[in-house]
Amino acid sequence: MTPEQIFDNYKYVVKLTVDRMYKNEHQAASVAKNYGLDYQDLLQIGYMELWHMALKHDTKHLNFFGYATTAIRFSLIEATARKGSLVKLAG
Repeated sequence: MTPEQIFDNYKYVVKLTVDRMYKNEHQAASVAKNYGLDYQDLLQIGYMELWHMALKHDTKHLNFFGYATTAIRFSLIEATARKGSLVKLAG
């Protein structure tokens, strides 16, 4: 399968992962707002990670669903931690 086909076949995994991480779409939107993000931002982060995983996908990995879900979860955690971290200003 090409990366484009993999991406198209597994796009649903992004929304599923975001909603499962934060219990539902409403809760995910609330968490995103706390970090200065939007629900769509969370989805975009997930889609970018899915694309990255589709490009790296090796046919030896039979369970792409689990592989992609884990990568998307870590990507979302990292992005919210980065966005929500405090910045120390020199002064």
